[in-house]
Amino acid sequence: MTDSSSEYDSMNEGQYEAKIGETLKNNQYQIIKWLGDGTFSKVWLVKDLISSIHYALKIQSSQYSDAAVEEIDILKILNENENSPQWLDIQKNRIGNQQETHCVKMVDSFVHIVNETLHHCVVMEILGPTLLDLIRFYEKKNSSMSIQLGKEVTKQVLIGLIYAHEVCQIIHTDIKPENIMIELNDQQLKQLINDEEADDKKKKVKLNDINNGETFIWNENVIINVNTDLKFKLVDFGNACQTNQQFEEIQTKEYKSPESIIQAQYSTNTDVWSLACVIFEILTNDYLFNPEGDNEEEEMEDLLAMMIELIGPPTQSFLSKGKRNSQYFEKNGDLKTIKDLQKFNLSDTLIKDYSFEEHEAKQLQDFILFALKWDPVDRPSSQNLFLHPWLQQQQQ
Repeated sequence: MTDSSSEYDSMNEGQYEAKIGETLKNNQYQIIKWLGDGTFSKVWLVKDLISSIHYALKIQSSQYSDAAVEEIDILKILNENENSPQWLDIQKNRIGNQQETHCVKMVDSFVHIVNETLHHCVVMEILGPTLLDLIRFYEKKNSSMSIQLGKEVTKQVLIGLIYAHEVCQIIHTDIKPENIMIELNDQQLKQLINDEEADDKKKKVKLNDINNGETFIWNENVIINVNTDLKFKLVDFGNACQTNQQFEEIQTKEYKSPESIIQAQYSTNTDVWSLACVIFEILTNDYLFNPEGDNEEEEMEDLLAMMIELIGPPTQSFLSKGKRNSQYFEKNGDLKTIKDLQKFNLSDTLIKDYSFEEHEAKQLQDFILFALKWDPVDRPSSQNLFLHPWLQQQQQ
């Protein structure tokens, strides 16, 4: 049995413990307060003492320098293509003019050296709560996100994916609620940094409940007004790759695409599969796929069984592309150990378990099943998914 404390220690090994008030990069960035932890990093609120602007500073563990360098390279590519002719053309002719790429922006990067140990640092715009925070907000209220807000989230995330996929040739590979964050407005930024005007602003936010939205408190004193004016961004490109790369392991299990399970080649639309799982989750507060098992192999076969129950069996041509297909499938295409499969009807479940109206359930089912194709060859691109009728319909 693994000792959880030793597991925690190993994750924190090589982390740099910054001190409040400390300055980094030739006294340019001053540590104001801790914001949160990544898997192998810590994130701090900092003030740029040259510009007086506040940012988020991600300090990577010294043990993961190679991964940090790769992430910085990816973030540079995302920054460099914002005004590219290709992106301007996509906006003008396909998705409509957008002011943002909906991908997190890197402002600066540098190396902080302590006792000959290197810590790669990334300075980024400050973002707020994650989609997971929003799901938990609704869970506490025994409620769920409106379809209108769900569509807004989906559109913005897809714009981020179109930019990453089509313009930057980048695959995120880890789309999940934790990696989609809400943008903070100026008022909320002041609340986060404990601006002296924050108390007055809070009162105004509570009174000004736009669009009949609802509010929750994030990070102790930041008031988030939940409505369709929220802006969302893709974050954490630490596991991302360029389209000419293939990693052996990608994605978190609940959002894992079939090609990543059987180790077939993946492309940009591996992110589309994950996003479809996220959309179901934000509208129901439940995972679309929540596999169980005593080990990873059992979990993955359980996940494949759930996929078959929802979208039918995979083709032999798809299975033949996977290095691990024989680990889970017989030669005739049946699963090796799980035999008792029950067809799962998505729209019926949405109606019975989540109180969807029939027309809403069928429209959402059509959208999700359009995205969930076994073979990446048959699965839509992020751009094609953006044009799906479910996203283009006006709220009735």
